[in-house]
Amino acid sequence: MNSLSRIISLTLFATIALAALTSSRYNTAHNIFGSLRHPLMQQSIAKGMLCDNNTTTSPLIHTDTTALSGPFRYFIRIANLHNKPTRSYSVTSPTGDKSKISNPQWGLVFNFTDSLNYHALLLQCHNIDPANDIADRRSMTITLHKVTNGTDSIIGTFTPTSDIDLYDRLNAIGIETTLTHTIILAGQKRLHEIARLTLPAPSSPTHVGYILGPGAKTELERTVLTIPENNATITPTHWTIPDLNRHFSQSTDPVEGYYSYLDRDTEDKWLRLGGRYTIAIVRTPTQSYDIIYISGAQVRKDIWRTGYLKGTLTPTQFTDNYTATWLDATFRPFNLDVQAKIEAASILTIRFPVYSSQIRFYRHNSPTIPLP
Repeated sequence: MNSLSRIISLTLFATIALAALTSSRYNTAHNIFGSLRHPLMQQSIAKGMLCDNNTTTSPLIHTDTTALSGPFRYFIRIANLHNKPTRSYSVTSPTGDKSKISNPQWGLVFNFTDSLNYHALLLQCHNIDPANDIADRRSMTITLHKVTNGTDSIIGTFTPTSDIDLYDRLNAIGIETTLTHTIILAGQKRLHEIARLTLPAPSSPTHVGYILGPGAKTELERTVLTIPENNATITPTHWTIPDLNRHFSQSTDPVEGYYSYLDRDTEDKWLRLGGRYTIAIVRTPTQSYDIIYISGAQVRKDIWRTGYLKGTLTPTQFTDNYTATWLDATFRPFNLDVQAKIEAASILTIRFPVYSSQIRFYRHNSPTIPLP
């Protein structure tokens, strides 16, 4: 299973393996679909499925009671029993008028704040020529809708080409959000990436759930909600630029000093740069080093302040080689096999070998820098 991506200062840009610091909640018949059941809604559980039938001319939305903000991963495994070619299904308007609808839509809802404001991923199947058995072809489209103050707009249309059931069996559809992107996933046997959009995770509480278009009749097998545990901690230090200038002017430690971004060699499908940083490296009483943020953040630049802890360097048995911790742009510690090396007392290289990436900093010749 892939993870919720997270931005590090090399900023995480794409999906990687799930870290241990996540929690997943499965919603199935075993827990009576607890967070999706609404006593006023006409839902039922049969054969382990949560069953719904929308006989109205308006979308029917069921949302999870869990409030979400920030990155998360959510998918549902759902079937539309009213998805047969050449068939149409009866719906009734609020005024009692009856009509027929074919190819009803169904899918997933996210960023839901109320019935007038949400995003929806809607699945819909089509036949080119239902009356011609030879020429006819069936396909599915997935449309991304944004509903704002009740106004519906389509912001993307996608066509899965394989591993998708085009009739009335179960398919999985899901989203994975990061601080900068939303990834759309779908498939029958396993989730495949369908699209990657510049749509950030919600910053204020929203909900997820599923949706039935007019005429749809669905069976929901399960939902899975995965949320990263937030172990982020903002750590101010006592260091200011005047204090650092005075300290470095008297220091004889060749490692201590100011360092600025030099270059990078990153695997862009996994990592992207979160800032062209200037940092300070200061020895601690335990003979390790603190990395102090000075300036240069581009991701979360409104939060980062001079003097915040950006990471640590711990000496190894090998000269000028260190194990490192690097705090990402959301202040989460990133330390999976992170290594650092100082070459010629002037170039600091921080390596992220798991992601085939590194970033380099050059040491300033001067022990002081001007105040911003």
